[in-house]
Amino acid sequence: VVESTNSISLDAGCPSWVMPNADYNGYYHWSLDASGYRELLAARNELTPRELMSMTASIEAAFRAGSLTALEAIDAMAPMAASRLPSVATAPIPLLREIGEYFVPPGDEDAFARDMRSLYSERGVTQAFDPRAMDALGSDSERLLHVELARFMARTGNDPVVQAAAATAGAEFLGFNTDNKLHPEQGAAESRVLALEMALEAHGEPILELMMKALHESRDAQLRETLLDAMSRGTHPAVRERVLALALDERLRANEIFHVIGGMMDQPANREAAWVWVDTNFDALVARMPSRHAARLPRVPGKQCDEASARDTKERLDERMRSILGGTRELSKAVERIRLCAARRDYDG
Repeated sequence: VVESTNSISLDAGCPSWVMPNADYNGYYHWSLDASGYRELLAARNELTPRELMSMTASIEAAFRAGSLTALEAIDAMAPMAASRLPSVATAPIPLLREIGEYFVPPGDEDAFARDMRSLYSERGVTQAFDPRAMDALGSDSERLLHVELARFMARTGNDPVVQAAAATAGAEFLGFNTDNKLHPEQGAAESRVLALEMALEAHGEPILELMMKALHESRDAQLRETLLDAMSRGTHPAVRERVLALALDERLRANEIFHVIGGMMDQPANREAAWVWVDTNFDALVARMPSRHAARLPRVPGKQCDEASARDTKERLDERMRSILGGTRELSKAVERIRLCAARRDYDG
């Protein structure tokens, strides 16, 4: 491509499919209409792994540009889930998760979750919680694949089998209902955050007590990060209130505070309450956080998806962020993200 537009003569006639970026070598975006993606997907066994990755990027860009509806994007992405290549199999997950959070019509949530479970139901993802099964896998990419698929199945797919396997592994690690001591030999280390999350969802505050105890007794940075990442994703109201309060606890290290805030925003059920809490405790948070972390606080309301929230975020944070290095830029990015999401959702109807 050397001009802004270009035409190619097809002397051999019209092909059954077209890959506009052979082997993903071109530094540009490309798009097709829905039928073009279907034709290309039908020929996916003839594409290289790089070309499959190029196609997932194209589908996502086409969805964001309004060229594909949410349903068309799902249909185009779904066949990628069957790939044996970890990078290809997991490529649809971020977009599918986003569609599930923002674009599924009310009343269709269970059907959407069921469809998402069906994409990876044959992958044996509960292996992610079995240390021997994980050790037997051939590579780190295979192990990380199982963890990512397990998270998708547990959260987006709402899979009770995966949730139960994860909760059992998390409870065993904490010694729940036994000796209440940590057991690092229980469960796979790679999936521990998810295991603890699901144990917290299954058992609530009794599990939180054990996690808080382990956090306050440990100086191990990796263990503390694991515990905080899991705690901050708990969705029980009582759990959420206690974990948010932890952000202002002097026993929490300054560089750990955003683990609490960021994890809260990862769960749609927590976002409204977390934003109210951050808004109320904004000055106290900024006083405790490193400035580069405080600049990220607009990301908290930035997970919303309606025009009213964009205006509210701008109004509440505009003055506050001006005194924080990088804050004005982060606020602008957050407001733009909210507005783009709202416009995309309005377009889909």
